[in-house]
Parts: sequence; structure tokens; C-alpha cells
Amino acid sequence: MAFRELPKRTQREIEEHVAERRNSELRGGGYVETCLTRGLEAYQTALAGRDPRLDVDEVLSRKLQARILIIGCGRAIAGRQLKKQYGNRVHVHGLSLTEYEQTQPPEYAEKHGELPKLDRYMVGHVHDMEQLHGKYDVVLMVHTLKHVIHPDLAVREVLNTLAPGGVAHIDATTSKPGTMTAGQIKDRLAMYTIGQRFEPDHERNRLTYRRPL
Repeated sequence: MAFRELPKRTQREIEEHVAERRNSELRGGGYVETCLTRGLEAYQTALAGRDPRLDVDEVLSRKLQARILIIGCGRAIAGRQLKKQYGNRVHVHGLSLTEYEQTQPPEYAEKHGELPKLDRYMVGHVHDMEQLHGKYDVVLMVHTLKHVIHPDLAVREVLNTLAPGGVAHIDATTSKPGTMTAGQIKDRLAMYTIGQRFEPDHERNRLTYRRPL
């Protein structure tokens, strides 16, 4: 995987970090199962009370179909719930570091019933999404940014995936010492040209950006 437009040192750091995260998740090291099975209710809590379905409804009021990207989707429960609620009116893609996460846990199915699969499940990293630029109406990134080695660069790449009129909601909470805070990420983004092209709407640790129509 080739990361774009990054200094060699930064690229090497990201590649090493991605390899370490993949190995940790495949071993099950420190990766709590509940993190993989978070649904829309947990997403709403993490996004300071913002229900992402409101954005899907807004898109569907002006388009026949909404294209949705969930970054760090885990077992894609939230995306599956969106598919169940909206059916073919939404096209849901998920991005995760490891392929094994896409299976629905049997215990979840027993409790909540089977959920439809995503339209596309991609294995990749948030720093390398050039092929996804300009494609999505709603982008969600929850409980993921705190694991990224360069969060400001990651958020910049997330914004690149938005189509005109698209909105991105990013959970910027962190529990790791030395990790950039939501305020620091906002300040850093203001330095980039791309950060000036989007309309920010921040609340607590939720970073929200909307691309103008």
C-alpha cells in the first residue's frame, strides 16, 4: 500500500503503525469485542448525540440514493443497521484494517436477528483512500481516530472522500497520552487548504465537516 504525498519518514511511521495494529487485531490483543459490534445507538452517543440517520434522511430528500462510508467499521453492525432500515436507498461501504472483522457475531444474531451485509467491505487504511475521493454523501468515523498515528492527516483524507453536499462526522475522543485533542486537530486542519473549503460544525469531541454543494 503506497501512502500519498507524505514525507518518507511519515510514510514509514504509518506503515509500521498499520502493520502493528493489524497484527494486534489478528491476535486479538487488547481489541475488545464490544468495539467491533457497536451499532447506531453507540455511534450517536460517541457523536455527542448526533444521529447519523438525520444526515441520511437529508441526502435522500434530494437524491434517490445515499452513499455512506463507515471508517473503522469493525463488524459493521452500524452499517448493517442502515442497510436494514433504508434498503436499496442506501449504498453502504465499510473500511477496516482486517478482513476477519466483517463476520457478524453469532451471539449478536441470536439476540437481534440477522442483518444484511454491506454493499462493499474494504480492507485498507484511512491514510490511503485516494480511490474513494469525492464519492460519499455521509462519512462516519467513530472510535477510530484515537488509533491513528497522524490524526490530522487522517481527517484531511476523510474530508477528501466527501461528495458535494456530503457530511463527515468524526469522533475525536482519545484516552492515549500524547494524542492530539479535538481542538488541536481543528487548529491543524485550519492550516491546510482543504480545511478552509469545508464548513465546520464542532461540538465537544465531535468533528463535523460539510462539503458545500
